[in-house]
Amino acid sequence: MTRPQGGEIFIKFSDLSRITRTPAPTLAQRIDRGIFKLSRRDKLSSGSGSYREFSRITTIKFAIAQKFVELNVSAGPAHEAASLFTDHSQPGRAAGELFPQDRTVICLRKSGPVLINAPYFYDFADLADHGDAFVALDCAKICREVDTALSRFK
Repeated sequence: MTRPQGGEIFIKFSDLSRITRTPAPTLAQRIDRGIFKLSRRDKLSSGSGSYREFSRITTIKFAIAQKFVELNVSAGPAHEAASLFTDHSQPGRAAGELFPQDRTVICLRKSGPVLINAPYFYDFADLADHGDAFVALDCAKICREVDTALSRFK
């Protein structure tokens, strides 16, 4: 069950687990241990009968992190990389939003995670920072999937 407040939709834990495709026990463990950090927009349980509620930004962050975990990246570094998109703005892009042009890509490089506004013709060497390997996710696809799932709650 969700409840819109000020135009924003909040979802319950079970919905967060389903949308991010993260098993509920695993998700609970990552939240309880502080591996996945909540947004200040999220609502914590205030006692019996009330539920934790999660915002769109947290849902996107956890979905991105889970995609990295599926690519065999540890949960901590996966969440850190996802936080680059949801918690930090850049010139031309607000926190949690896509770049208006080209692709918004998170790359995990040997030197650490980086968020790139990558043109469609970007070279592998540029994405890899002239290294020989990297892991990359296109944020637009994940945002679309989350927004489609959240639209069912309106």
